[in-house]
Amino acid sequence: LHLPGSMSEVQELCRQLHAKIDAAEEEKYDMEIRVQKSTKEVRAGTAPLSHLQERDLRDVGDWRKNIEEKSGMEGRKKMFETES
Repeated sequence: LHLPGSMSEVQELCRQLHAKIDAAEEEKYDMEIRVQKSTKEVRAGTAPLSHLQERDLRDVGDWRKNIEEKSGMEGRKKMFETES
C-alpha cells in the first residue's frame, strides 16, 4: 500500500476509501432486497417472467413447427414415401 506523505493526503485517501465502501454497502443492500423480493415472489408463484424467460417460452412453441427438420426426419420421410 502506497501512502501519501502528508496528513491531509492520507485523510483524503481515507475519505475516498470510505466513499467506495459506502457505495459498495448500498449496492449490497439493494441486491439483498431484490433477492428477498424475488424469493418471496417465487415462493408465492407470482414471479414475473424476465425477457429471457419470455423468449424461451416463445421458442418452445416454435419447435413443433419444424421438429422434423431439426431431427432430420423430413429427409427420412421423403425416402420412405418415394420407395412406396
